[in-house]
Amino acid sequence: SAPMPIIEVRTSPTNTTGFSFVRSQNALTLNVYSNGYLGASTNSLALNQWNHVALVRSGNTWTYWINGVSSGSFTNSTTQSDGGTTGPKIGGSTTAGEVWIGYLSNIRITKGAALYTTAFTPSTTPLTTTVSSGTVSLLTCQSNRFVDNSANAFAITVNGSPRSEEHTSELQSHLNLVCRLLLEK
Repeated sequence: SAPMPIIEVRTSPTNTTGFSFVRSQNALTLNVYSNGYLGASTNSLALNQWNHVALVRSGNTWTYWINGVSSGSFTNSTTQSDGGTTGPKIGGSTTAGEVWIGYLSNIRITKGAALYTTAFTPSTTPLTTTVSSGTVSLLTCQSNRFVDNSANAFAITVNGSPRSEEHTSELQSHLNLVCRLLLEK
């Protein structure tokens, strides 16, 4: 099966200044694709439960965090684009057939600060625009609506036929860099 993108920030499949944060092909690990895979997470996602995942860049070091545990890292010094006029794609890709199948919750993109640098307990409440440093540039999918709750209030364009559902009973370990919705082909 194809990689399942959590979030993609690039304008085309061959764009080398953007990246796609994905669940690895035929695996339960995470990976980043930017004109080639840059390195898989060392820990796997748990099946049939919420996983808190984050991708943190500090300088040229990118670190995966799964359920509050550092789960591998790689180095990449490329200046990343913001997705150009298309912006980030949540649960989708510029590559045909690559979609997230499952639930995603609480996507937050923060610029200017590495929020996770040591082991942590994932939040049990919805994420907010308040962070210790840096700026939240996107915060969405915290309810059954597709809206950006950051100060930017970006317009979100829904493509295909995603379904947005509220799952408050499952919020104990929501996802940090992903959005709660069910994408169906």
